[in-house]
Order: sequence, then structure tokens, then C-alpha cells
Amino acid sequence: MTGANARSFKAYAVVEALLNGSADIREALAPFFQPLLAFNNEKIFDPSLIASSANDSYSWSITADIVEGFIPTFVSAGWLTTIDTNDQSGAYRVSCYLPDGTFHSNLPEDLKSLGSAFHEFVVGISPISAASRKSDDLLNSLLRWIVSLEAYSDDDLHKEITKTAESNSRSIYNVVTVNSGVSQDDQFLCARFCQSVVNSDTSLAKTIADVARIGLLTEAVNDFARPITAIKKTNVAIYLDTPVAMDLLDISGAAARDNIRPIIERLQRMGASIRIFDTSLSEIQRNLAALLRRPEPQRTGVTATAIRRGQVLESYVRYVASNPKQALDRLSVQTVARNLDQFPNDHRFFSQHDYEVLYSNVNWHTEDVPRAHDAEIVTNIMRMRRGSYSSDIFESAHTF
Repeated sequence: MTGANARSFKAYAVVEALLNGSADIREALAPFFQPLLAFNNEKIFDPSLIASSANDSYSWSITADIVEGFIPTFVSAGWLTTIDTNDQSGAYRVSCYLPDGTFHSNLPEDLKSLGSAFHEFVVGISPISAASRKSDDLLNSLLRWIVSLEAYSDDDLHKEITKTAESNSRSIYNVVTVNSGVSQDDQFLCARFCQSVVNSDTSLAKTIADVARIGLLTEAVNDFARPITAIKKTNVAIYLDTPVAMDLLDISGAAARDNIRPIIERLQRMGASIRIFDTSLSEIQRNLAALLRRPEPQRTGVTATAIRRGQVLESYVRYVASNPKQALDRLSVQTVARNLDQFPNDHRFFSQHDYEVLYSNVNWHTEDVPRAHDAEIVTNIMRMRRGSYSSDIFESAHTF
């Protein structure tokens, strides 16, 4: 097994351990966000701020869009509450308190202690090197080196470093299996320091192990948003319209299914996130419920035709109508819960007035509900783009 494959395998082994029987990786990773949310308790929930805090605290590389995907998990945990506006669900307020002993509850303070200890250690063994380096610079090198380790507990870290140190006196810094971006001299200093900390069995050993585990979980966080690494990569998030989602779900006939599924699968292989707004799920349910209420001779549309031709079972259509989210989950389509009242800071990118103008120009629908649906989705996407623009669909961040 290559170093990269071994690292990926171990990253997912860590996630499996954290999942503890849950099928949702978000539940496993939620504890990492709890201290960040608690720091913003009683404030309006800002995904951009939480993403920035996570990246600063854990050396992650995530976006506000990924954090938004955790909203249902945070709400379920009681860490977010909705703010009602005109009897509609509005923005979220953080209602998160940090109980004693919570994982990483003191990590920022611990990192300061770790940095001070490392600086003191470098001064002791290489005063010339320390004289030309700032304490923050040394800490950054140490953190970059630690997150490249394949360790996720203090015991695991001890075994990893000790095993390498005993096998070769100079190979202690070669425990790194991926590029850490740290010079070889700094790697040696970092490894010597970590070995001394682990052998001393100090509280800093747990901090080092926590940071190492964070490095592994970073891969899982990024794969959560972009689950498949492909030859041509893209970060685009593609939101399915109701008819496209119904084609993908195989309730519009074989031809429609065979047309859309290869496209979606190719996009996923390229790294695109395939998503759907919860308001579109509601539209699927309304459409199918209206169809199923009618007597069979009075049913019209592509789904009715597919049922008559035996291309889809009515029982399956009823299942999709009862739980379209579950059906789409099986196809790796993520549901996004968002409405026009949420995230007021993003409203400047597409105002209420812009929405009303757009709504008035949605002339491909004659009924109010589908017109409002399309206008709402486009408004949400424009707000999530936050002013960015590209003529390349794969560089446009979000598209409908």
C-alpha cells in the first residue's frame, strides 16, 4: 500500500471510529465545531466566520458552503435555533454552551502553550536558529509537521514516533508520509521536540495527538464536500431542479434516467457536489401527491406514462413521494436547507428587490408556487456566490 493510500485508509479508519454507529460523517465531525460555535454563543450564525475559525484552529481547508451543510446537524444538537421573521424561518442564532471536558475545549490556549514550549526547546538545542525565528513562525512549522503525521491519539503518536526513532536515529522526521511544507531542519526539530514531549508524558502530548488527528480528519472533511477525487477537479456545487431530480430518481421513465445519470455520475467523479434545496423536495412531493390522488385514467405527465409502460412501479413512486430526501441520499445528492430570510449578510449580493424583479420575469411558469420556487432557488444561489462570477460553469461555485 502506498503512503498516500495508507494515509487515506487511516483517515477513514479514524472517521469510522468517530462515527460510532452513525451513518452521517457530519455527526462524527460536529464536536470539532462545538467550541467554535460556543465562542460565538448568542450571536447570529455566520458560516463564513465558523469556516475561518475552523481553518485557523485546526489547519483545515473548508469553506462556508461546507459549514452550511452541517446546519441540520447543529440544529439537531441544539446548537442553533431559528430566528422567526414574519412567521417564516429566518436566520439562525447560536445557542451553544461548552460543557467541561469537551474535545478541544481549550485547544487555542493549548496551542499557545505548545508554541512556547517548542520555542524554549529550540532555544535549548539550537539557540542560533531560534534567534532568527519568531515564536509564531516556529509554531506554524510545528503545526504543519504535526498535521502531516498519521496519528490520532497520544498512544498512537507515541508508537509512531518511538518506532521511527528506534529504527533509525536520523529517520525520526521521516515519519511524515505526505508533504508537510516544512524544511528538513525544521522537521528534525519538530520530531525531536515531539519525542521529548511524548516521552515526558506531559499534557502537551495530548495536544500534539489532537492536532495530528485533526490532520487526518481534514481529508474526510474535504471529501465530505467533494467525495471523489478525479482527473479533472472542480469545486462546483450543482443544485438540481425538480424535473432533473425526478429523472435521476428514475420516476420519469428509462430514457430520462439513462440520459441524466451518466452526466451526474461524471460530475461527481470530477469532484462536483450534487445538491438539492429542500424547497425542491417539497415540490417533488406536491407533484407526486397530486398525481397519485388522481384516478389512473386521469393521470398525465412523464411519471404517469412511465407507470403505465411498466418502467416504474407505483409503489416506488409512492415511496419517493413520502421521502424524496432519503431516495436522493442513496444517490449521493445532498439536501440543503435554505430560505430567503437566512444569512442577512449575503442579501447584499442579491436583494429582496432583485428577487421580486426575477420573480416577475419567470414567465416559463403560469402558477405562483413554481414561479416562487425557481426565483427563490436562483436568489439563494446568487447569494451563495457572494459576488463571484465566472463564465466557466466549473469555476462558478454554485449553479442551478
